[in-house]
Amino acid sequence: PYGCNLGVLTGTTVVRSGKTYWVVDVDIDDVSAVPVFAATMPRTMMWGRTGKPRSHYLYFVDKPITTITGCDMFGVVEIFGLSKKGTPGHQSVVPPSIWHKGEQFELLNYEADSLEEPLIIRAAELVEGING
Repeated sequence: PYGCNLGVLTGTTVVRSGKTYWVVDVDIDDVSAVPVFAATMPRTMMWGRTGKPRSHYLYFVDKPITTITGCDMFGVVEIFGLSKKGTPGHQSVVPPSIWHKGEQFELLNYEADSLEEPLIIRAAELVEGING
C-alpha cells in the first residue's frame, strides 16, 4: 500500500533448481569503497539511494552465514545473514522503499546494471572476496 516500505529478511532460505540457498545482503557503508567492491565481486541484484548508490548487494549463498560486521579494504562492511542465535537476522529495506533518517528522506532505486534476481555464490567465496 501507499506509504509502506518493502524489505528482505536475510538468513531466510530460497529454493532454486531443487537446492536450498540462504539470502545475504552485503551493505557497503563507505561510498568510496563501492567501486572497489563492484570491480572485485560478481555482479548481482544491487540497490542504493542518492546519498549511497550501489551500497547493497543481495546474494543467495550455498551455506548459512552468520551476520558479520567488519572493517577491511572496503571500509566498514556488514554481511547480513543469520543472527547469532541462528534465526533470520536482519531486514534490509529494498526499492521502491523510502529510506529516512531524521528529517532526511531518499528513494531507494535498483541500479541500472542490477540483475533481476540475486546471484548464487558459494558462501566461502563471498566471505573470502570481502576479507581479501
